[in-house]
Amino acid sequence: MTTGTLSLDLPRSHYRDPKNLPGFGTFYSVKVCYVGDDAEFLLALGHHEPRRVIAAFNKAARHCGFEDIYDGQRKPGVVVADELERRWAWVYWEVPHADPEDWLIRWDAPQHDYYSFPVTVWRA
Repeated sequence: MTTGTLSLDLPRSHYRDPKNLPGFGTFYSVKVCYVGDDAEFLLALGHHEPRRVIAAFNKAARHCGFEDIYDGQRKPGVVVADELERRWAWVYWEVPHADPEDWLIRWDAPQHDYYSFPVTVWRA
């Protein structure tokens, strides 16, 4: 177990468990959330097969009132798959034990960092 400060130079008490974050919906067994100041990214916890994560993203978009992730402007599934990024992320608070809704995420973590976890990202 890592002690002291970690990759973001934050104490351990600032890091969050990604499995219990508020704001995620589960679609086709994939946890999905819109993130960003203007909800400009769709994020899935884990690295998934492209067809599965695209289906989950589309279902999440419909759940939010859109026709699909392109809001009706169709693109072939291959194009969407090429736009997916498999990354590693950290979830954290800037202030330890802040409001559970006030979590932050960065998906530029190294794979082998103690608190990093896999994510699939698509820019909406």
